[in-house]
Amino acid sequence: MFRPVRDGLGEPIINTFREMPVSEMDQISMDPVDPLAVVQHAELLSDLSLGAIDALVGVAGAGPGSPLTILELRQLGGALALAPEHLNLMGSGSARFSLNAIGAAFTPEMEQGVKDRIARLTAAIRPYRTGETFLNFMEENPAGDRVRAAYTPGDWERLVRLKHRRDPHNLFRFNRNIPPSCETGPAERKVK
Repeated sequence: MFRPVRDGLGEPIINTFREMPVSEMDQISMDPVDPLAVVQHAELLSDLSLGAIDALVGVAGAGPGSPLTILELRQLGGALALAPEHLNLMGSGSARFSLNAIGAAFTPEMEQGVKDRIARLTAAIRPYRTGETFLNFMEENPAGDRVRAAYTPGDWERLVRLKHRRDPHNLFRFNRNIPPSCETGPAERKVK
């Protein structure tokens, strides 16, 4: 079905179009699969008032000599602000903006500098934080308890039951995993 579109575009520079086993699905976006020398932190913000903007620029702007290489804000809404009766990937869905801060940490000193700046950043934006978690930017400590905290208790239980029913061997376990209620161990797909 996609072949006419591909043929019309000419010879690709990179061609990664192929069938792949489920165990390789983390390679689809070509994001690095090995750890990177960065420190990342994300928050959800209730608004982007002048006070919030001043706090962000004061801590992470060009003038203060920030070691953060990325300070990204994204406006939320639309499907991310679904009514509470639907599964919501951001708790109550009250956040209006996401903030993602990243700094290079090639040496222990660089890592500490980034962590110190992130601590200052989180203190400065405390009045604007919702306290909720957005799974999309959970690179820092993506432990099970933080993944669970991203959902309402009812949504978490619903997802665990679904995972147990559809993926009891936890084959789809990359990234922000929701384990099945009775984990039976990872299963690898056998290729004939």
